[in-house]
Amino acid sequence: MAFKKGQSGNPGGRPKLAFDIQELARTHTKDAVDALVLALTDPRTRVAAASALLDRGYGKPIQTVQQETTVRYVARVPEKTVTTETWQQQHVPTTH
Repeated sequence: MAFKKGQSGNPGGRPKLAFDIQELARTHTKDAVDALVLALTDPRTRVAAASALLDRGYGKPIQTVQQETTVRYVARVPEKTVTTETWQQQHVPTTH
């Protein structure tokens, strides 16, 4: 289905439920951070808790992707001719 220019495909926006869940979750932010800080003392959860705290406090680290590519060029060497004019007559289209 095509939309007219300037017409939204979702005129009502996000469902209200998504905002309600976000708002509800955000009311527990302090308790969640406190739980992560407490988890820092447990050797089994220490790294995960520290990572979660740092990600939320400073953002996730930038991930770089390295890619190696090989570019190959093919050069076509013209066949041997006596003169440039002879080669042009054989290969360059004439305009009429």
